[in-house]
Amino acid sequence: MNYDLCICIGTVGYPTFDKCFNIINNIAKKDSRIKDIHVIKNNFPTSKWLNEMRNISKTSWTLQIDEDMYIYDNCIDELFDLINNNNKNVNILNASGLLYDLFLDTNIGSIKMWNTDAFKYSSFKDVSGSDREFAKDLAKFNFSNIETKKVLGEHDSAPSKDIAYFKYKEYILKIRKFQGDAAAKKFFIHFKKICNRKGTLISKFALEGAKKGLTANIQNKTKNFYENKNSEEYRNIEKRLFK
Repeated sequence: MNYDLCICIGTVGYPTFDKCFNIINNIAKKDSRIKDIHVIKNNFPTSKWLNEMRNISKTSWTLQIDEDMYIYDNCIDELFDLINNNNKNVNILNASGLLYDLFLDTNIGSIKMWNTDAFKYSSFKDVSGSDREFAKDLAKFNFSNIETKKVLGEHDSAPSKDIAYFKYKEYILKIRKFQGDAAAKKFFIHFKKICNRKGTLISKFALEGAKKGLTANIQNKTKNFYENKNSEEYRNIEKRLFK
């Protein structure tokens, strides 16, 4: 099996990008399997940057990195071990591991290493949960996902108030879409306790976003951070919280 790898980092200018990139760059200096690091800038909605990742990936495997992820030094080794242990039995679409979310103080999914060969069979659609939809499309060609329960990095989900607002609005909307309103309300009760315990300005914006997610119309689109940040909705939240 070939172990050559490229890493694709999608960025729209989050304050987390520099730390994310520096970690990747330092790992690449010590790992000969990493042939390229591609930084994909200002491609939105999300599906657009994922399709750019598909188009520029020329190695056997592609590690997808969102700019709010800080991977551990053992991340790539663990994912390749997972692939190696399953490669004979499964036509692998991606291998994934968990991340520790710095705001939620819990493990979440996931960081993904994609089988680049699979990219020729379909594209990422502009729908909420586009990676899930992609996996459904590839299941028709007998590709499957594999996963480890090991934590392979950290996820900085709420580094600023605007990101926190829209991240957790989207988070609740996704729960509503894929698990139903009851599950979303249950998570919100738990999330409110987290935000109140933190008591920061960022946690106030995160909680407002989650509240909005409970009542907003479910949009079956991938996110567009810049449109959200400049929206009247967000400006109104800022005015109210800064009174």
